[in-house]
Amino acid sequence: MSEPMVVTWDQNATEHTARDTVELDAFLDEAHAQAETEGYPRLVDIQAPSGGATLGITVGAAESTVIWNDDQGRESTSHDPDSAREPMIQVTCYSEPSWFPAFTLIPTTTARAAAREFLASGGRRPANIAWDTDLAQK
Repeated sequence: MSEPMVVTWDQNATEHTARDTVELDAFLDEAHAQAETEGYPRLVDIQAPSGGATLGITVGAAESTVIWNDDQGRESTSHDPDSAREPMIQVTCYSEPSWFPAFTLIPTTTARAAAREFLASGGRRPANIAWDTDLAQK
């Protein structure tokens, strides 16, 4: 069993502890419902134990963006290699707006599987999606 991870998403940065994928899915469902009610997607952060890696996943829309940061601060962002979409999408990160290129959107089911893999692996970058490691420099 993996170590518990801290899950946050609301403007108060309330911390929720996910001990397993069932709890993680419940928190993601709650955040998704809240984002749908409020009418805009939001970013959920999942923090690995001991200040390790972080996985961010957008919820509240039909597709999701996933951001993985290692313990050195290096960032990788989900990338749909078949997408030529150029516009930016807006999500709320706590109470502040953030923007991501539309080509970072992937199916929500794939993003959710990545979040479960992140939890189960103790914070390793999920292998089930394509990653763009250069987006932070663009």
